[in-house]
Amino acid sequence: KKQNIYVPSDLKQNNTELTCYALDKNNFDLPIRKKNNLINAELLNKFRNNLQEKFENYSKQIEGNYSLFLSNEHLSSNLHSTHELNTLKDLLNICSSNIKVIIYLRRQDEFLLSRYSTAIKAGYSHKFQVPQQTPRLLQYSEILKIWSQVFGQENIILRPYEKIQLKNGDITTDVMDIIGVSVDKTFKVPQNTNKALS
Repeated sequence: KKQNIYVPSDLKQNNTELTCYALDKNNFDLPIRKKNNLINAELLNKFRNNLQEKFENYSKQIEGNYSLFLSNEHLSSNLHSTHELNTLKDLLNICSSNIKVIIYLRRQDEFLLSRYSTAIKAGYSHKFQVPQQTPRLLQYSEILKIWSQVFGQENIILRPYEKIQLKNGDITTDVMDIIGVSVDKTFKVPQNTNKALS
């Protein structure tokens, strides 16, 4: 808890539980679910019940005086239906019905280059290829459409993922500015470990 912001300490890095929870209950093939060993309905139901209990605890922790802050870059690339987003919203509503969604969008060409760079660092050696059709995760208008339908357009905060437009050229500082957290000398900005290849 700091500056009226509550960040749960019992969730995994990048809060991947949110995506695993909200994905369609019959979808067990995605890597993010397999990575969390959610490979059948029994395990998924247990996982969902446990996460609901955590959110009920968060609700008691914030007690109307704090804002719950969560971050997960996998949401927009994995949740493709209003049903899945409503499942996510129902989970968040345990803590509050006042939900704001911050979405950072990267230029599609830069996104593809970044993804290729990450793949190369992970050991892949395939050549870079521009997809013949726009992948779903790069169809920004469709992504924004369903998120607006579920959470309300007035609750969507859209930001460009461009260094020149970020506060102090840093995404962490930019997010903190949006949620009203002042970044002083005591605030530790995480080191960027995902640097692009030259």
